[in-house]
Amino acid sequence: MSQNIRLFTGFIQPNGSPIAAPANNIGMLVAQEFPGNKWFVNATTGSDSSGNGSFRKPFASLDPAYEAAVANNGDAILFRGTQTRTATLTWAKNGVSLIGVNAGSQNNRASIQGGGSVFTPLVNVTAQGCQFINVGTFYGFASATTQICWQALGGRNYYDNVQFNGGADSTAAAQAGMRSLIIGAEGENIFNRCTFGLDTVARATNANATLEFVNSAGQGQRNVFYDPIFRMQSSLATNLHIKALAGGTDRAQFMFNPMFFNGVDSSATALTVAISWAASASLMLNNPMSVGATKIATGQAVYVTGPAANAAGGIAVAAG
Repeated sequence: MSQNIRLFTGFIQPNGSPIAAPANNIGMLVAQEFPGNKWFVNATTGSDSSGNGSFRKPFASLDPAYEAAVANNGDAILFRGTQTRTATLTWAKNGVSLIGVNAGSQNNRASIQGGGSVFTPLVNVTAQGCQFINVGTFYGFASATTQICWQALGGRNYYDNVQFNGGADSTAAAQAGMRSLIIGAEGENIFNRCTFGLDTVARATNANATLEFVNSAGQGQRNVFYDPIFRMQSSLATNLHIKALAGGTDRAQFMFNPMFFNGVDSSATALTVAISWAASASLMLNNPMSVGATKIATGQAVYVTGPAANAAGGIAVAAG
């Protein structure tokens, strides 16, 4: 069932007027209007068998809402609660957005988690023109296998207050192929106020990276990050917040006020470097802050402006 409605903070009815909260208690914490259909998901009170995706009869899982959504129509899926998945959530419909309507605080966002047998990635985005707002992830299996939390292989998407938490199991966090986020293909995404990685599970045994830029059907160029937070609790000096191999990206990546945190004041091992940048593309760091790494970055095309706590800090100088 589709509804073309205006979204306001609080509870709404199809004509846009506020109403008292119904029993399913889906709050519309959305500050933006979407012109297409709205599909409602409540992981606690919804039903995939009797629900129809309406406000009063939401689905229980994301899959039927995604199947119902129409590409290139401005449709939005409004999601409340925590969904434990047993297979990858593939997001391939252009212009379909996912909006979490839980409170946007740390660890209280509407959340997607992995369960059951091992699968990877947790989320695979190949679509363009989508918005992902106020959504969290928690992903990791007790398995010595490559585990990727989120793949951003589409392009021109918008992420706001999204939490990319890979390595959420000690075995997963010890794998060389563990990533919280991979960016490739078209690129040109915007990441606003997002959090990458977690600091509650120690990363040991094999060095890995929180975010990697990869050459996958394109080179993921021109992504812009506003106020990103990168977190980890490392037991190795060779772990990384960000990694880009030669050819992994093109043109430039832009980060404004990035914060890189490794819990050295809570027994973590200091990183040799926070970012390993072998790509020929430029990495622009505006006013970065790093805790728990001897140096912010290595690489011939990394540039820092503003105060930076490393020997290469200063005004528009190479950080390598």
